[in-house]
Amino acid sequence: MRLLLRHGRSAGGDAAEGAEAGSAPAADDSLGAAAREAGDTAGGKGGAGERWIDPRAEVIEGIAVLDAALDAAQEAVAAERGRGGDAGVDVGSAVGPAEASPGGGGDGWLDDERVVALSRALQIPVVRDAAVAACVGSRPAAAAALWAAMTRGTPDPEAAEPAALLALSGLLQGDGALANVALERAEAAWPGHHLTQTLRGLAVAGIHPCKLRACLSGVPAPRRSRQPRTPAGTRRGRAPRPTRRRKRRG
Repeated sequence: MRLLLRHGRSAGGDAAEGAEAGSAPAADDSLGAAAREAGDTAGGKGGAGERWIDPRAEVIEGIAVLDAALDAAQEAVAAERGRGGDAGVDVGSAVGPAEASPGGGGDGWLDDERVVALSRALQIPVVRDAAVAACVGSRPAAAAALWAAMTRGTPDPEAAEPAALLALSGLLQGDGALANVALERAEAAWPGHHLTQTLRGLAVAGIHPCKLRACLSGVPAPRRSRQPRTPAGTRRGRAPRPTRRRKRRG
């Protein structure tokens, strides 16, 4: 089974791999439609004064913004662990008010410019796929910290994207409380948000984290080894007791 967490597509791998390998096919699929909508200036379809933006360059820039934000989050998580603190995401402070301002929430490593750039990048399907992949990549703690900080510091309706990604991190960690709080924030920010609706369905169904991780990464979940059944009348680690024969009366 393959989960379709984006609009009709699935994501797997890690954020960096998505930029180099996994994102290429998805980007190619969206390039044609984006180019047709924008118009081909070389062919004379663009109007005077219109600026044509290369979708491929926009994707590359968005992936670079995402990787830089993950690097900053990784450093913040490492610094918190170095101080002896808990690098996990606290449910009580995971989300902020709907009228949050960019860069809010007290996250000094996430400035206003980075919040705005990443919010814009997450609107690109390929970058969103890479963000989903980061949740199951090599630094999930950094991804969860980034989504929590973005949720606190992003106003509506853009806050729905990081809030949904934070909910995904919660589901992958088996943290139902964090997932529910993040989903509520995403639903309040953007009613009908596609990724939020998909994750809400998974949360209600009670999907196991291992199964969700396997669906996203494409790696089958390890099967639990069944212990051999012990014969009736025996105890573990002990030999069966000898049966006593009854003497017949003459």
